[in-house]
Amino acid sequence: MNASDNTAEDTIEAQESEVDETGSIEAAEDALFDESQITSFWDHLRAREEITGKQGKDQSEELAGFSREMLISYLRPIILVDGQHRLRGAILAAEDQANESTQGEDLVAGGETPANAIAVVSKTLARHLPVSLLMDDSPAEHVFQYVLVNQKATPVPKALLGTIISTSLVEEELTTIAERLEDAKIPLEGARIVSILSRADNSPFSGLVAKGFGSDDSTKLQWNVLGSLSDIFRDLRGGRLYHEPTDHALTWQKHHLAGSEIVADWKTQEYPTPEAFWRDMSGPWIAVFKAFWSEIRDRLASNDPQAPNFWGNPRDSNIFNKPMLHILAADFFSYLREQKTKLKGVEDIPGLVDGWLEYASSQYFARDWKLSGVKKDSIGIRRQWSKMWANHRQQGGNPPAVEGYSRINKG
Repeated sequence: MNASDNTAEDTIEAQESEVDETGSIEAAEDALFDESQITSFWDHLRAREEITGKQGKDQSEELAGFSREMLISYLRPIILVDGQHRLRGAILAAEDQANESTQGEDLVAGGETPANAIAVVSKTLARHLPVSLLMDDSPAEHVFQYVLVNQKATPVPKALLGTIISTSLVEEELTTIAERLEDAKIPLEGARIVSILSRADNSPFSGLVAKGFGSDDSTKLQWNVLGSLSDIFRDLRGGRLYHEPTDHALTWQKHHLAGSEIVADWKTQEYPTPEAFWRDMSGPWIAVFKAFWSEIRDRLASNDPQAPNFWGNPRDSNIFNKPMLHILAADFFSYLREQKTKLKGVEDIPGLVDGWLEYASSQYFARDWKLSGVKKDSIGIRRQWSKMWANHRQQGGNPPAVEGYSRINKG
């Protein structure tokens, strides 16, 4: 039995073990994960199946990037949601034993072909594996069972979880399992939000967040970092500068959110509170989040990969890394709190950023901070950077000496 899976890691590994054509693997991976959905992916497979049926004896070994072997593996009637590696291992073990068995030699001596002899002996030696059979063939149920099983055993990394969910199901399918996933303590909403922010064309983080598989993870922003940044804006909590205890996002929420015009429709939209309206999946917060970080990218960062303030690659950038992004978010809410700001709408953000950065140098992040060997996320460095930025933003003038970013000031 050839089986397939609708998850990133297992699908790719299964293909690599069964298909030697690198081009075919890459084409299939692109079709499955490049913003497509399982339903449309299945339609592509069925279309290729129809074409190969009409080709008759003239069938080619490859059709539009998919090898025949790969098509067959996807179109077989049983789909393994989980357990591909165990099944494949059991099959290979049976085949290895069959190759070493004298039974096969006897069958070949009796006239069987070597291939048929191995197949016959493999059946007698094959292990009987227990299975849990799902009679529901919907992609939503497959995704739910896969995520549930793996989160309760060895948890799927959040980045991969979000990639699986966002690339596997359309909105209507997600609604059928959303409550069940949340009841199982699996953070569906958080995964969906980060997936949206890391994929949407109008998001300043589009294409810059690790997906949880592949070699790009070390040069892109980690999934949980974008998740924590979005949580500050969505939940209006956690907006603390590292060197002080005040939660500026929470303080702004308590005193100024309800009076903000941006949430004025919360009653007519039938939300229980202004906060619930603000933090909805499609609430005002997400437009504010995108607008704020777009302003940060355009004013303080560079699109040059060699620049110290490059908007990308957290390993090398002064600005595009976990501590600094958190500092900027917390300090912006500090400014909103200081100014007692009531938000009218997302169109206010550029003007508010103007006021917030009035005294700050546009070249603050554009210098070499001499960070070789420095652990950016250490407690001491976080506090040092937090204090240096807050002081500079409020007082202005020339940026601090670069030595201060890599040397912890114990005074």
